Amino acid sequence: MKRTYLVTLGLIGLIVLGTQPQFAAVIIEFMFLGMIPGTTLTLPFWVIGSFYLVVITAGLVWISNQPLYIGDQPHQDKVARALARQKIARQIARQEPAIQRAQYSTQATETNA
Repeated sequence: MKRTYLVTLGLIGLIVLGTQPQFAAVIIEFMFLGMIPGTTLTLPFWVIGSFYLVVITAGLVWISNQPLYIGDQPHQDKVARALARQKIARQIARQEPAIQRAQYSTQATETNA
């Protein structure tokens, strides 16, 4: 639950910062030109390339470690069980009055005999 809040707040923060024109320009300058904001320093192309290589590798490792549920089978099983329980509950509810009538009629015939 905490992780969801952190991710949500992080995304909201990125959206807010991303809508600021100056922030977007600084990020683009850093990504494409290697200009470090607030300084006159510029990173060489090989440093930027190495940075991208590390970021892409970390992203691929993170994605490959995520569980892959095609069709989300555990959830489908849970839904199928819930539907089966509901169906059985409806059948029992329909049968209960008939069972009670049958029990009442057998009790009545036993008392008459």
